[in-house]
Amino acid sequence: MVYIPFDIILFEILIRLHGRSIDQYKCVCRQWNEGLSSWQFMSLHVNYVEEYLVRYYTCLLLTFIFKLLVSTLLILTLKLFETYGRRRDSGRIARH
Repeated sequence: MVYIPFDIILFEILIRLHGRSIDQYKCVCRQWNEGLSSWQFMSLHVNYVEEYLVRYYTCLLLTFIFKLLVSTLLILTLKLFETYGRRRDSGRIARH
């Protein structure tokens, strides 16, 4: 069996959990309760959550902007196609 130091479990794995899950894991043993209740863990957890939320909402915003640009380009392309198509059709009719 592979031994994983508690610091690695605490600061690399458990820091990524949702707050409710952290409260549940405090019941595992006294060491986990003390580690998960420490100010170092709480501080790192808050920083991790803030960074995650910034990344999440940045991606969400960029996705919205991208979709808006694509739809705008599609609308402009259709308008140009309609305009070009009308001129082309009217030119053909006038030549006959």
